[in-house]
Amino acid sequence: MNNQSTNTAILLFTHDAETESKRKFFLNSNKSNRTIAEKLIATSVKKIQASGLPHYVFSTEQQIGFSFGERLSNAIESVFNKGYKKVIVVGNDCPVLNKRELQEARQLLESNEMVVGPTTKGGSYLIGISESSYNKDSFTNLKWGTKNLLDDLLCYAKSNSTSYCTTKHLSDINNYDELQEFANKYSYVSATARLFSSLLSFQKIKLSLNYFFIRISIVRFLFGISAPPAVCC
Repeated sequence: MNNQSTNTAILLFTHDAETESKRKFFLNSNKSNRTIAEKLIATSVKKIQASGLPHYVFSTEQQIGFSFGERLSNAIESVFNKGYKKVIVVGNDCPVLNKRELQEARQLLESNEMVVGPTTKGGSYLIGISESSYNKDSFTNLKWGTKNLLDDLLCYAKSNSTSYCTTKHLSDINNYDELQEFANKYSYVSATARLFSSLLSFQKIKLSLNYFFIRISIVRFLFGISAPPAVCC
């Protein structure tokens, strides 16, 4: 989407659902992982569209570079090259992020050169940055994908004499435990959380059935109980 009525654009940086489902372990099912990845991406797109801000999606095939930092930096630079002066970067892993927080980030970027949305575990679900404070080499080499990313981002801002602020902490979803935490907390208000809750319940039922049949097989083996002979016609 290209709307030059504002100098700020949102960049959704994400893998496609197939790639994402292979990178992150949510459940013991390829199909369920794919469903979760699709829902997370669709939810992110919906929230971004609701913000009313211009936005661009850089999925797997649009990303250029070897490392995560290279691919992200190139995507940010691409949005700057479209004429925007400020970019708000988000991923697909924070379904609690809504249009209000995105609009707030845009407002904060009017008086700050950088805005960081911290996760509850030391990462970042949102990074807003102005073109004037963007140092591509330094940005590329941040500790992406680690629990030290938030500290690294703040050090980046300080070392580049960049004015910055942080927003409220939010939880993201990258594994089974975080998926379950989100489903338990938001099922009563979120269709996305209810879908995840149903997938979690289905997996628990499958695991219980598997455990039951394993126990039966062990009992049969230990006590020499075999299945009825096959009837030959």
